Amino acid sequence: MNDSKWVSNYIIPRVGYHLPFVWSSWGLSYVQKIFFGKQIIKEHFNHMVGVDLLGAYFRKNELRELIETAIKKVFDDPDFIENNHREAYRFNDDYFKYAQKVLNFDLTKKSDKELAEIVTLMIDGLAHAQAHAVITTWFVDSDGQDLTNKLLAIIDEYVKKGNQDVKVSEVFSLLTTPSKTSLLIREEIESLEILQIILKNSSAEEAIKNLANSDAIPANIDVHLSQKINEHLKKWCWTPFAYLGPSYKIGDYLKLWHDQILNNINPEAEIAERIEKPKLIESKRAALKASLDLTENQARIFDITADIIFLKNYRKDVSFHGYYVLNKVFQEIGKRKFLSINQLQVMSHIEIIEMLNSGKSANLMTINKRKSDTIILIRDGKSQILSGIDASSFIRKEESYIEKDTIDVSAKEFKGVCACSGHAKGPIKIINTPEEMGKMDEGDIMLSHTTFPSLVPAMKKAAAIITEDGGVTCHAAIVARELNTPCVTGIKLLTSILKDGDMVEVDANSGIVKILNK
Repeated sequence: MNDSKWVSNYIIPRVGYHLPFVWSSWGLSYVQKIFFGKQIIKEHFNHMVGVDLLGAYFRKNELRELIETAIKKVFDDPDFIENNHREAYRFNDDYFKYAQKVLNFDLTKKSDKELAEIVTLMIDGLAHAQAHAVITTWFVDSDGQDLTNKLLAIIDEYVKKGNQDVKVSEVFSLLTTPSKTSLLIREEIESLEILQIILKNSSAEEAIKNLANSDAIPANIDVHLSQKINEHLKKWCWTPFAYLGPSYKIGDYLKLWHDQILNNINPEAEIAERIEKPKLIESKRAALKASLDLTENQARIFDITADIIFLKNYRKDVSFHGYYVLNKVFQEIGKRKFLSINQLQVMSHIEIIEMLNSGKSANLMTINKRKSDTIILIRDGKSQILSGIDASSFIRKEESYIEKDTIDVSAKEFKGVCACSGHAKGPIKIINTPEEMGKMDEGDIMLSHTTFPSLVPAMKKAAAIITEDGGVTCHAAIVARELNTPCVTGIKLLTSILKDGDMVEVDANSGIVKILNK
């Protein structure tokens, strides 16, 4: 038995069983085979309670070996990494297209076996799209920000050697910022184009400006504009869905345009800025690489890192679109099998497929057990789900081997990693769920364990963003770059120290968060 400590590498609230199970049963071994040609991680378990993943645990020595081997591959074999990313984009493109195809199916006319085939293809697409490049898009920076720290050291050396009057953190932010347009930005551009149409129609502008009911398009909006609004909703409503929803409703967009009109937003200027930004970033990155006189290989590594950041965001958006579609499939399955969405979310895809193909009912006793502690375990190449007494017994046996994070509760200053440079002061607001976003005001400092797309409206109000989750590839870092908002990541357990209203100073250039007043 491996006696190395277990370490939690990530948590995912409200995720359901499908991603953790397919990752444990297939994805982890698949990606190690294509990346390393061998299995470095031999033991792994997910601790679930209901739909919440409370921790994904790895043996510390195995996790460290995987990360260090992966980073060496990034630097020694960039050809392999670039090819791996190209393949990952292809898997994600194909998955997105298939999910869109499923959206157009009349699911009520599909047989149980046809629904089983759809679930099979959806989960297979999800598995390849998510797993293929997960080594670079997650692991390399997931335990101490190894890749980030190595790149910062390279920049620091060149800045000192050239005696340049620049901040290392600002150079790092720019060199690792993607110069591509994300799906989030595409949606914003198309939303602003609708705002343009609204502002060119006085009656439409008046109706949105004086919006009384956001549950429906105002009656005096003409047919053409109503059609445009409904098309936009259909195309983009999935963007905040994450794993379990909800998606955007018509009222979310009407309220957005209402607020933009009241704030005198100029859509033409906003669109132009978003279209020009990738070109501006690419130009600045090229000039900076030349001024630092980076070697060809080092410049290539920074380009790969920027692509890691973009690919991570893209594959996450694609997966959330897939979950939105899969949820519609589950709604149809639930009607036929007298199961709620929550019950289907704690079944593995294998169990759902078997239920549909066999004509049998779900095992409600097994499902009910999974409302409490459940373990999805991989050991010796085999995966299993432990629930009830079996799960409790496993947790008691392994608990003493689990490494616990610690934080100095008396400290006034905390060190993380710069994800986007800048400086800000303000009151803390802890935002971990969409339901908590209402307390977020303009200029607040947003603190989260981790962020995801449905929290973006709160992130847009933040003067700075802090997360316990870390690394240049985390969601907060990616969004902060797009918003140009100071961001510090990787300060474990900070939400246990700070409370709403505590005043802090964020020096993202140094990765430092300082308590001013509690």
